[in-house]
Amino acid sequence: MSDTLAKTRSRLTGAITLPAAIAVLILMGHTIVNAAMRAAGHPIEGTLEISSYWWMPLIAFLGFVTAQQRHEHIDVTIAFDRMPARFRPQYVVMAEILVIAMSAFIAWYSLQEALMYLETRRASSANGTPIWPMSFTVPIGYGLLIVHIVLTMIERARGKAVAAGGSGTLNEVTE
Repeated sequence: MSDTLAKTRSRLTGAITLPAAIAVLILMGHTIVNAAMRAAGHPIEGTLEISSYWWMPLIAFLGFVTAQQRHEHIDVTIAFDRMPARFRPQYVVMAEILVIAMSAFIAWYSLQEALMYLETRRASSANGTPIWPMSFTVPIGYGLLIVHIVLTMIERARGKAVAAGGSGTLNEVTE
């Protein structure tokens, strides 16, 4: 069962990484074409708004889960490394519960905002670029982060070594 959870986490990350990577490529292409056209005196109208409201949210909020899967979030281990080894597993669980709670709050609040943007068909005041579709990336990103952390916690509870904190796997934490 633990292998199934690991595969689910891996598939989740893969499904999220692809759209984020595509968004990076589109953003790069858009920026390069805009720079070339600007040099020719004909910049693409709304490049700043499209980059800011469309591609950046996709890259950032979907990237959260990819970073979590790859253990690439910043770890501040000053307290963790100095704490007795017997307390480290509890610290990891408490930190994950705190992240889940904060992420749930942000996901809920941002979902309410996204629904309001959908209802009003919110658009950029500068040139009318629609904002509302990408406002859903915030609650989706945080929701998927919660799912990923919960799956990680379940794996760990079932005895599978899953990376936890700055000191590597939970097995290393408890040794």
